[in-house]
Amino acid sequence: MKVAGRAEARPILGAEIVGKDAGELIHCFSAALALRATVHDLLRAPWYHPTLAQRFVTYPLEEIAEKLSR
Repeated sequence: MKVAGRAEARPILGAEIVGKDAGELIHCFSAALALRATVHDLLRAPWYHPTLAQRFVTYPLEEIAEKLSR
């Protein structure tokens, strides 16, 4: 998974997911792009557990959010 953005322009600019179940996971980012959501916006959303999206989307977003906080 790859999430694109710029630190100074907080909205997520794009995302790329390759592999099994990628079609199921990419919808998480299509809504985010349409709403010009930030990483922090996505982390505030409810992520049901256990799901693929909760594992493969929130963990990378948490890492990005930590880097943006520095």
